[in-house]
Amino acid sequence: MDYLDAIFWIGAGGFIIFITLAVWYRWLRMRNRGIRTTGVIVGLATPDRRSKVFEFVTADGAVIRSKSSLSAFYSSKVGTRIDITYHPDDPLESADRPGALFVACLLITPIGLMIGFAQLLYGIDLLP
Repeated sequence: MDYLDAIFWIGAGGFIIFITLAVWYRWLRMRNRGIRTTGVIVGLATPDRRSKVFEFVTADGAVIRSKSSLSAFYSSKVGTRIDITYHPDDPLESADRPGALFVACLLITPIGLMIGFAQLLYGIDLLP
């Protein structure tokens, strides 16, 4: 039974560390290859009115409608022009306000790494 517990905790810790690093990879990818443009807020994404739907035009002329991953537009109203960053290979899924993904990295990284390494070390400690 100790081996199963150890494998579980090592796997859970490794998974959390992997997810944390994947978020950082996405942020670095956007920082290095992202294209900046201007978009317009066109609606509300959530009932609490904090996350907005925005629309922008890519460099090749495609009109994209998306929403921010964070509730970052507290005072912005429909019609407000905003800066957008997107990855040219996947503008629909990658579009967001500049810095929104970095804020997520700052929030997730310390917690994710602490929990991940704690679980990993706990699992290793369970090994007979």
